[in-house]
Amino acid sequence: MKTKFRFLVSIARMLAMMPISVTAMDTTNLSELVVFDTKSIKAILNANGLETSYIRGLARNSKGTRIFFECSGRTDGETLVISQSLDGTQVQPVGGVSPVFNDDGKLVSSVVDHVLTFQSGTKLSLNPHARFGFTPGATFFFLYEPSKGAFVYRADAPENPVAKLPGDFIPQRIFERTNRVFVFGQKFDAPRSKTDAVGVILKWNGKNFEVDQEIDLSWAGGVIDMDTVNDSLLVETRRDLFPSWINFDLQTSKRISVGISQEHGLFLDRRFRNLLRK
Repeated sequence: MKTKFRFLVSIARMLAMMPISVTAMDTTNLSELVVFDTKSIKAILNANGLETSYIRGLARNSKGTRIFFECSGRTDGETLVISQSLDGTQVQPVGGVSPVFNDDGKLVSSVVDHVLTFQSGTKLSLNPHARFGFTPGATFFFLYEPSKGAFVYRADAPENPVAKLPGDFIPQRIFERTNRVFVFGQKFDAPRSKTDAVGVILKWNGKNFEVDQEIDLSWAGGVIDMDTVNDSLLVETRRDLFPSWINFDLQTSKRISVGISQEHGLFLDRRFRNLLRK
């Protein structure tokens, strides 16, 4: 048994060392599903004359034309954000952690001393168990607190929620398209004493957003990214040992294997393919 396990581990390590995998998608804007790891990201940064010792996260804008590398700053409490777009590279130090940027690369918010601080001046206190997430481009965001539940807000008006999510739903990812907001996360199933992945679609009814549909993703572990042009999801499987990624079509429910799970995967503008393969 030990020999078999060591063999599987060796195979996994070999797969993890393989070059960046780029799967072409036939879309209008977000046309490439790009899968890569931290080593690949550092290679991109080094190719642009930049060095960083620790990468905290990676995000994109709504059109997939800009990537934000969140890195450790030069001092405690500071984050160094490297923005790579088709127009070039920008480096920006930001006070706090978890910075969020809009489509144009302008700072929208960051967390300073456990407070979600917006550039507009609004401040939302975060308890130790709170979680939040923004849509690519920072138009909407969710805020979840166990004692209050989960709500969706507009980033340009963060004082008042535009929708309340189901009480047993814990959000993890959020995306938006014209008149619709897609929120993905986990839902607790009390009879089975387990959680299942699920999606909630909010639809604008002319006055506010309301729950229009729930998507059963109980076969999956969670959603990584969404191509809102083609209604497809990058989904991770539930397997604990060597989980894989699936491209899931929301319209047809068709599943296409992307390969073994990597550290990051984003739907990007096809012109980023050559950039990420440097």
